[in-house]
Amino acid sequence: MSAHMDICLSGKSKCSGCEACANVCPRGAIEMRPDWRGFLFPHINSSKCVGCKLCVDICPANKKSVRPFTFRSAAAYIDGNVDYLLRASSGGAFGAMARFVIAKGGVVFGCCMDECYNIFFTSVNDIDDLCLLHGSKYAQAHVGLIYRKIRDVLQVGKLALVCACPCQIAGLKSFLRRDYNNLITMDLICHGVPSQEYFKEYVRDILKTKRQ
Repeated sequence: MSAHMDICLSGKSKCSGCEACANVCPRGAIEMRPDWRGFLFPHINSSKCVGCKLCVDICPANKKSVRPFTFRSAAAYIDGNVDYLLRASSGGAFGAMARFVIAKGGVVFGCCMDECYNIFFTSVNDIDDLCLLHGSKYAQAHVGLIYRKIRDVLQVGKLALVCACPCQIAGLKSFLRRDYNNLITMDLICHGVPSQEYFKEYVRDILKTKRQ
């Protein structure tokens, strides 16, 4: 049995790569490695693993749904500030909520992208840095140990806003093991994302076409 299968009892097809297992491991024995398509999956370093099974316990794919999910209500949002709206990918709801959280002394967590098109989670607590999180990034982001940073913010009583895909929000809430009144989550409606390798290949094709 593979190291990945030891963590996700439901099998690789059910693993979303949320990285909750890597965050909860007290020995740092789990690292995320890309498969042949570039998707990140957990692998265990057997020399560090002590067999505590925290990774198995924390995995959202191993948990049964407590109740069926239903939408309570729905609403559309468009920011009335044209400058803020132009910075947004859609209506600007994230930006509005992020500014509110920062104004309250809180921290905003979301995805950013560097000059090499690597997509990963980071945090900002200054309005001027919100530009790092603007723009849609439709690829599997590297979570890293961001869940631990979110927990640290929550435990000192600060407000935290987390914008991520549903699988990552599920991984975060499983990792936290309890509800926090100072946690705000914004799930993106997601039908699956490509790997970063696919995304980078797409960018290379676009740039190549533009140069021709």
